[in-house]
Amino acid sequence: MKPFQVITLSFAPFFPVAAAAAQLQENQCADYRGTFGGSDSGDHSKIGMTLFVEGRSITGTYFNKGDLGDFPLEGSYESDREITLTDLDSTRKPNGTFKLRFVESDPSRKSDRPLTSDRLIGTWVPGSGQRSLQVFLSLTGIRPGKCAPRYAVAGASDDRVVEHNIQAFYFAVLKRQKSLVAEYVSYPATFELAGRRRKIANSSQFLRYYDRLFTKQFVAKIADEVPHNMFANSQGIMIADGAVWFNEHGKAMAFNNAQ
Repeated sequence: MKPFQVITLSFAPFFPVAAAAAQLQENQCADYRGTFGGSDSGDHSKIGMTLFVEGRSITGTYFNKGDLGDFPLEGSYESDREITLTDLDSTRKPNGTFKLRFVESDPSRKSDRPLTSDRLIGTWVPGSGQRSLQVFLSLTGIRPGKCAPRYAVAGASDDRVVEHNIQAFYFAVLKRQKSLVAEYVSYPATFELAGRRRKIANSSQFLRYYDRLFTKQFVAKIADEVPHNMFANSQGIMIADGAVWFNEHGKAMAFNNAQ
């Protein structure tokens, strides 16, 4: 893989998952993305979940795009394909329960072909006893060992700093706060123009190129991302399938704006 190429989030380079196994393995940290409750929930319907297995016990967190705060999860396997996870609040009191199953085929598609990556489908049942909400999750990445620190592989010493800076960059892009975006870029940075990779030497140059870099399509690609619990490797940290790569401090260093 060349530095900062666009890549598809797949765990194939790490641990291939056989469709027949369709379950989490011990001492691996797995990330999922999906939906919760339906599209009428807006950003709160887009969720992420991170899970770690020890024996038949499962711990982890989940978040929604609306607030990007992590909620603790504790649970276990109920069978080879079924897991139950208790959703805990900040005082570790139960909010509700996820009842999820590793499915063998995708019920949203008219096909019985086995899945090539894990899907978790089920419900979240609130502790209040109100109606349950549907949950759909797809595996986006898996790596050996504990789930934290997440960004050490990219050379980061503090996950919180990385997340703070990338989120500040992300929301500044969405609000077209150009000068603020420039503050969260590591210079020299690279981008694409007329089919060639070019370097941006400083913030003044960055602002001159801004409108050519952040086209409507490129901003839409970034906006569709969730800037939390992001993919990282030795090259850096990325959002939106490699649209933007960040360094160990969470500063943007490469833009794949011609995707």
